[in-house]
Amino acid sequence: MLYKTIPVNGVIINGSAIVNQVNITGEGMSVHKITGDVVYSNTIVEYVVLKVQPERVACDTTFSKILELVAEGQAKKRPKESFIKNYAKYYTPSIFILSIIVYIFTIDLKLSLTLLVISFPGSLLI
Repeated sequence: MLYKTIPVNGVIINGSAIVNQVNITGEGMSVHKITGDVVYSNTIVEYVVLKVQPERVACDTTFSKILELVAEGQAKKRPKESFIKNYAKYYTPSIFILSIIVYIFTIDLKLSLTLLVISFPGSLLI
């Protein structure tokens, strides 16, 4: 099991290994694991062979819970976020149309481009 991912959460029942837990903890340093230590799914064994007693598999693993929380957080939208999206949906085209109208009535390209430059950075950030 050299440079392979651990498929399940579990406890090491035999052996020791260097395990990279960056996917779970975010820390880049590898950890030395020995018999009796807990290992997590989707962590990488960098050195030696392990025998792991599974405790949690599939949907119950730590990594799957992290993925579930991320998906749940992305699905929820705050009221301010939806307001800003609706605002940007109308603001950007209206400024563009206003710039065209200014050009048609004044025939001043510099004035219409100035309107765009002043107005668009705010709408593009939204």
